[in-house]
Amino acid sequence: MRAYLYIIFTLIGMLLIPSLVHAIHHLPPGLQELPNSEYDRLPGPPVKGTGYYKYEPITPPSGCEPKDGKPSTMYWGSPAVTNAKLLDLTRMWEQVRLIDGFCPGYCALIGIGDMSFYYGGPGTCHGGHQHGLSVDFRLQRKDGEPFMVVPPNVKGIENFKGDYLGEFYSREKTRQLIAIILAYFSTDTKCLFFSDPKMVGTFHVNGQKFPKESSGHDNHIHLGIFQGPPC
Repeated sequence: MRAYLYIIFTLIGMLLIPSLVHAIHHLPPGLQELPNSEYDRLPGPPVKGTGYYKYEPITPPSGCEPKDGKPSTMYWGSPAVTNAKLLDLTRMWEQVRLIDGFCPGYCALIGIGDMSFYYGGPGTCHGGHQHGLSVDFRLQRKDGEPFMVVPPNVKGIENFKGDYLGEFYSREKTRQLIAIILAYFSTDTKCLFFSDPKMVGTFHVNGQKFPKESSGHDNHIHLGIFQGPPC
């Protein structure tokens, strides 16, 4: 009798445990999606008065295809990132760009890129964006257009027109953006990567110098906050 019960419970365990482990592994880690702004040409109710737009990589890296029908975008972050701080930051930028007369309408907005996938966790395609505690920002352009300043992995970018990123890169506007990012995340900032040699280490926050130089961060700004893993 005991042998039969052992066999029965063993079979039940073999059937249930893998499913339970799979379910636990795939539980959402409490991430929230960054809402659309009024400048995003995307379906869904927009958040008014925010000076940002979402962008995605032109060619998503291998392994970034949707899994199990889940959302494939990387606009998911912890409440510490997607709540009032990030949205308030973009509202402040909206006021700065309008008051300073950057340009009207769909111009000189903050470009927000990779945050995390819906399920976060290890194994996602973008290192440092696995926990919903990091955000990528585009650099600001002189013409205010919502495009990247230079394509990724371009060699010899320091030779473009004699400046770091060429004729379209606005160091002044990018510096203003970094200042606002650090102002809103001053107590949380764990890392801020951007490799412009004329910008590296020019901001002093809580005994640290920002931004820090980092390979692969020539054409965008990477923010990581304190609750996250090492950047």
